[in-house]
Amino acid sequence: MSDESDQEQSDQERIPHNSINESEENSGGAEKWEKNVKRRVYDALNVLYAADVLKKKDSKQVFCA
Repeated sequence: MSDESDQEQSDQERIPHNSINESEENSGGAEKWEKNVKRRVYDALNVLYAADVLKKKDSKQVFCA
């Protein structure tokens, strides 16, 4: 039983922690991450508009397949 717990502990030490650690979160790392996600979503939507998969109608997006 102790061998299993030792193995689990060593596995946990090798697994990297969350990409945003506490110091980054406090220094604006979370804000940068959120802006990056928003930019990626905006880019993906623009690709779908360019490929005529989505179209804007008034203030709504319409799927055109």
